[in-house]
Amino acid sequence: MILRHSPRTNRAQARLLQSYNDIDVFVEDIATQNLYVRLFSRMLGNRRTLTSVIPLDGRQNVLDRCAADQLPRGRPRIYVIDGDLDLLTGAPRPRLKYFYRLKAYCSENLVSTEHAATLVAQEGRPSDTYATLKKLLAIDDILVEAERRLFPLFVLYAAVHRLGLSVITVGYPVIRLLTSPDDPASLSPDRIRARMRDVLREVEAAVPRAAYVASKRAIRKQVATTRIRHSELISGKAYLLPLIQLQLKRLAGIQCSKSTLSVRLATHCEMNVDTGLERALKQAVRSR
Repeated sequence: MILRHSPRTNRAQARLLQSYNDIDVFVEDIATQNLYVRLFSRMLGNRRTLTSVIPLDGRQNVLDRCAADQLPRGRPRIYVIDGDLDLLTGAPRPRLKYFYRLKAYCSENLVSTEHAATLVAQEGRPSDTYATLKKLLAIDDILVEAERRLFPLFVLYAAVHRLGLSVITVGYPVIRLLTSPDDPASLSPDRIRARMRDVLREVEAAVPRAAYVASKRAIRKQVATTRIRHSELISGKAYLLPLIQLQLKRLAGIQCSKSTLSVRLATHCEMNVDTGLERALKQAVRSR
């Protein structure tokens, strides 16, 4: 069971944990706490201690709390939010101190790499070599194909988001886009096109077609100027990580929840997906 706390409780929690942490880290998602602990601890190395983060249960809560915490107060801290569809729509980054917006859709994008997945597979199959498991799993092939097939869908999702419509987008599970529910390589172009047609019908029932066309044109213009890889603009949590999870289960016998897998991946992943994150964390440690 996930416990949810009020802002007052979160403030008290931060004070309680100060003796265990050299920096206060505030995040959106309750379910990704230990992913951040593992990843940020690696970034900080042996110089600083981080044993926990403070989840504020929602992006707006993080923004509001950060906006209210802009004055120096003698305590290092950083507020972190996901990039989400804002990276596709070009929404400006809030101009706040002690704040960082990921240059990837979400924290799971930072850890969903072939290298990390292969090392997790080795934990479950210790007699197999890294090279053998890398070839067997072919995670990069899965991710490259997923990027190619899913990116147009996420452009559509971003256009819907820009229009402010209450149409289900990222909440639609990737498993429903597979022809075989156990095989991530079965991501179906036909099912993706059908999904896009369904979304378009909902959009055109809500707004004039010209509004949608203008929104999509703006998204494509933003995509043309972004330097972020397309794979980082697709939800790692809802789309890419489940595909890695299926491949690890199918071929390496690794069975664990998505949240558990994300922490295991964070132990092994390269730290170059969002190169500004480590700099921002170390700068936050030095700031007051």
